[in-house]
Amino acid sequence: MSADSPSSDAGLVEALSGRLERLELYVARELVDWVEGATLSFAEMRVFLAMADGRPRSGADLAEAAGLSVDLTYPALHSLTVRGWLSEANRSHCLTALGKEKADSLSATRHAAVESFIASLPADERQDLAVGLASVRP
Repeated sequence: MSADSPSSDAGLVEALSGRLERLELYVARELVDWVEGATLSFAEMRVFLAMADGRPRSGADLAEAAGLSVDLTYPALHSLTVRGWLSEANRSHCLTALGKEKADSLSATRHAAVESFIASLPADERQDLAVGLASVRP
């Protein structure tokens, strides 16, 4: 078995999995609160998250990116358009200025949740995380 084999990473997987679970709880709570405050349906949320990168997309592309059927995607697109978050031209959907504000707000919520998670870590775990992330090459 080589040092690069998946089984040699079992300890790393376990350690990261435990920390990610805690992080996910922080982030999910805040994101769910944001979605509920925005009164988005599950399908609208998935479509909006797929649009949050700001790239114009067709309904079919959004359905695939959101992991939804086309039958669920189009009503969500219509609802988000009625809210003023999206616009559509030539079968391509994009964020409006209001949609960009909402995407920025969602991003800020996610950032604040990660910040809160990191602040909750003991100093030694924060240090381990900083060292571990510094060694990751993009």
